[in-house]
Amino acid sequence: MQILHFGENARSLFMLDKPSEKRLRLVIALKKAPLSVDAWLELMRYPLTGNSAKYNKIRLLKRALTCVDSLEARQTAGYTEMCIMLAKLSDTEAGVRQHFHEMKKRRVGEKQPLLYEEEAAFDSC
Repeated sequence: MQILHFGENARSLFMLDKPSEKRLRLVIALKKAPLSVDAWLELMRYPLTGNSAKYNKIRLLKRALTCVDSLEARQTAGYTEMCIMLAKLSDTEAGVRQHFHEMKKRRVGEKQPLLYEEEAAFDSC
């Protein structure tokens, strides 16, 4: 599985401008197991140093979801959490709603309480 696309820079994609040793280890582990939902999720959860652009976070989340996408992965808590992370980065309420709609359409996290908890929390705001 190729994580980087032609012409892409790993430092940019993985937001390694001012990397910590831990973040570097997470990226190395991810490169060894690019189909691992857990490896991607651990990288996404790790706090970033500096001021990373929202665009870069969105790009990395979309890459993660593309790399691990499968019917089996869509039912995991980790994949569901990454989809919710992406939804929360939306600029508008309509954008967040669209993400939740797409998740249901793609049958993401149907048996994961996190999906319903997050959607209910969003609807109550």
